[in-house]
Amino acid sequence: MRIIGLLLVLLIAGCGYQFSGGELPGNVQRLYIPLARNQTAEPLIENILALPVIAVFARQKGVDIVKDPAHADAI
Repeated sequence: MRIIGLLLVLLIAGCGYQFSGGELPGNVQRLYIPLARNQTAEPLIENILALPVIAVFARQKGVDIVKDPAHADAI
C-alpha cells in the first residue's frame, strides 16, 4: 500500500522534465517507449509508471510515439 501512496505523490507532483531544445537528439522523430517489467506483486504498476512518461514525449512537437519498435528511430 505504501508504494501506491508514493506513486500517487510522484504523479501529482510531476517530474518537471522537459526538453530544452524542443527536439530529440539525432533528429529522432519516431519513438518507441517500452513498458517497464513489473517485478512486484502490485498488478499493472508498469502502466502507472509508463503513462506519464509517454505523455511527456507525446506533447513534444515533431515526435511520434509508435507501437512497434521496428518502426521507431529510437527506443
